[in-house]
Amino acid sequence: TVDFGYYKLGKLGNYVWEDTNGNGIQDSGESPIANVKVTLYKADGTPAGTTTTDSNGLYKFDNLQLGKYYVVFEKV
Repeated sequence: TVDFGYYKLGKLGNYVWEDTNGNGIQDSGESPIANVKVTLYKADGTPAGTTTTDSNGLYKFDNLQLGKYYVVFEKV
C-alpha cells in the first residue's frame, strides 16, 4: 500500500489603501497605495516572503503551506 498526504497550498493577499479617517473601512475617495513593501512572516517570526503592492494597491503570496502567518507593511 501507499500512504500519502494530500493538502492544498494556501494563498494570502489583500488590498492597501489610504484610510484617511482611520475607521479601518475603505470609504469613497480613499485611494489605493502602490509600492508598499509587504513582508510575510511565519508565526515564529521567520520571514516567508516579500512583495510590493501594485499600482492598484494589491498584493498576494501564493503556494503557502498551511499554518499561521502575519504581515508587516512598510511604505518604500
